[in-house]
Amino acid sequence: MNLRLLSTLHLFFFLFLSVVGYGQGVPKIHWFHHLTQENGLSQGDNAFVSQDSYGYAWLSSADGLNRYDGKNIKIYSAKSLSHSDVSSHCFEAENGDLWLTTYNAINHYIRAEDRFEQFYLKEGDTVVNEDYYAFYLQEDGDLWIRQGTGASSKLYSYNIYTGQQKTLGELGGYRAKVHQDKDGAPKFIVSTLLDGQAGLIISSFRDSIIRQDTLIPLGENSRPLTAYNAWIENDTTIWVGTSEGLALLHFGTTPRWSGPYSEFEGVSTGRIWDVVAYEKDYLIASSGNLGLLFFDKGNRQFVKKYQHSTLNPHSLMSNKLHELFLDNENNLWISSYGKGVDFCNLSKTKFSLLFQKTLANNSTGINSIAQTQDNTWLGTTKNQVLVLDLSLIHISEPTRPRLI
Repeated sequence: MNLRLLSTLHLFFFLFLSVVGYGQGVPKIHWFHHLTQENGLSQGDNAFVSQDSYGYAWLSSADGLNRYDGKNIKIYSAKSLSHSDVSSHCFEAENGDLWLTTYNAINHYIRAEDRFEQFYLKEGDTVVNEDYYAFYLQEDGDLWIRQGTGASSKLYSYNIYTGQQKTLGELGGYRAKVHQDKDGAPKFIVSTLLDGQAGLIISSFRDSIIRQDTLIPLGENSRPLTAYNAWIENDTTIWVGTSEGLALLHFGTTPRWSGPYSEFEGVSTGRIWDVVAYEKDYLIASSGNLGLLFFDKGNRQFVKKYQHSTLNPHSLMSNKLHELFLDNENNLWISSYGKGVDFCNLSKTKFSLLFQKTLANNSTGINSIAQTQDNTWLGTTKNQVLVLDLSLIHISEPTRPRLI
């Protein structure tokens, strides 16, 4: 067993880091909060999580929209949202109002009146009212909406201030990410979850119109891989969650792939559904088998996992995870279809509370500490060895991560 023994001085430094946060490196997460139908969600399929400037988290569902303030959930029913599923993140206008799409409409949340109104795209005089997906809001108020599926899908812009609609070109896929140039103008779109196709599509722009589509296959011809979600690092580097792990696209004159990276400690990750960046050197990935994974970009390997444990009520609710969202306060939101949403704060740990509540009352001092992959071991002044296990130790409920 490879133990890292720390002296009393090192122990003090370790505890200091636990209170103020780890800074660089993979965070030590001890407490996942859960939002479920049992504690107020309208429904357990929550694909899109957003945060507004008022501090509210907005969670989509197949039965309405949920607003969470860190303590209470308010439900906006599907009836108020054009009787349809929420199909996008929320986008905030300058006045604080929100815009989002449901399957069949553009929805405007009027904050001052706490209600929604609907708008629709048109083809000539015909209202188009199916397969809406909003994914980008420009500074001038143009909300980009992919409408339709397969070969018939198009990209529209709908200006939230004037109601003016434009057709920007064709755009496939069920997920899309926009990469901006140094001036903040859209440079290209990465489209994933293609209809009947492996790989992804990169659509480039000129004068806000799609000028070129490039289909980039993924995987071997005999074993093509589905691309689920992408995180764009820069003009030439795109990380992609795929049906068989995490892949890296080097997007240049001749695009090429690295990976997929599909194992941790000899166990298959299964599919990687979503990926987000954490600090400078890491990615966070939602896997199909191993729960939440941290990936070291420099060493090209998974280095940490967090999973569901039946013994620990503060672990993840499931090992089969889907969408991820990292907000401005470093709160990580994790959806598990049918179960709800887990969330935690990556800047906070619970060691200060643990020592205060568990050890001080027993007048026990700590003179050494060691760590393995899964446990923290404590040597005490009473010649005891303790293993910290949050599922067995009673500590008071901590303050929930603050939503700005």
